[in-house]
Amino acid sequence: MDSNRRNELKNYVSPSDWAEKISFSGPSFVLGYLWLISGLNKIFNDQFVSNFGEYLRNQTSGGPAGFYKDILLDLVLTHSIFFANLIQYSEALLGLVLIGAAIWNLIARSRYVHIAFVWAYVASFFLILNFILSLSMPLEFIKTANAFAAGLSVDYTVLYISLFMILANYLKSRKLH
Repeated sequence: MDSNRRNELKNYVSPSDWAEKISFSGPSFVLGYLWLISGLNKIFNDQFVSNFGEYLRNQTSGGPAGFYKDILLDLVLTHSIFFANLIQYSEALLGLVLIGAAIWNLIARSRYVHIAFVWAYVASFFLILNFILSLSMPLEFIKTANAFAAGLSVDYTVLYISLFMILANYLKSRKLH
């Protein structure tokens, strides 16, 4: 077999490989877009940074309980400008990383893309967990009071997808090692 044919076969991507690539890249495009838009909305809103402290003060008055309320009041509220900037740029950067890694995954087969996915989804998990804890959102299951309401909030959906994708990408990176 000549070297051209060997290279052609080496670069061949089977339909099952494409299905796997899409199953890893699809959620990354969706969550990447969500985080990118969320971050850009905050960056281009000239009042986000200046009003972040007031927003936190309002949230903590009836919101989070226990240790998390103390963290928000003692650490985040006293450095609200720093944390507002950290949040808005982290969200936008996370969106770009997820979208970039999704494209990278479609183009090339690499263990490192799955490692990038793992770290990006860890960041996604903790960003959304922070939001859920700051709002003291209860874990939702079945809502019989309002059958017309959404079955699950977007926040918990992002949390569960992030957790699942951490595990899936970690296992895939170990398999490619």
